[in-house]
Amino acid sequence: MINSNLSIIIEEVNNFLEISSPHPEITPSDIGEIRDKLVNYCLTKIEKSYIVKSQKLRQELKSLPKLPYRSLELRLLLEKHISEGSQKIIPNYLYSSMLKDIFVL
Repeated sequence: MINSNLSIIIEEVNNFLEISSPHPEITPSDIGEIRDKLVNYCLTKIEKSYIVKSQKLRQELKSLPKLPYRSLELRLLLEKHISEGSQKIIPNYLYSSMLKDIFVL
């Protein structure tokens, strides 16, 4: 299975990280890990549309509601999930980084 929404999720997360300044303590080296966490968060939140090779799975997935690729609805939903995800992921990331610094000393 290949998630056909992955490229648009990555694009929207990159746009978010370029446009917004998530937190002053986040360094450019932190962005890659935060990007990965946001992409994974969005993947779990978005209804996935798959390219499925298995006929049985294809039939089961046809009955599920799907958002069209590159649709306005998908982009709006992604913006919502990216915003929510950043509010959860960034503070957790900063907290865990702080703990690593404390215990490394």
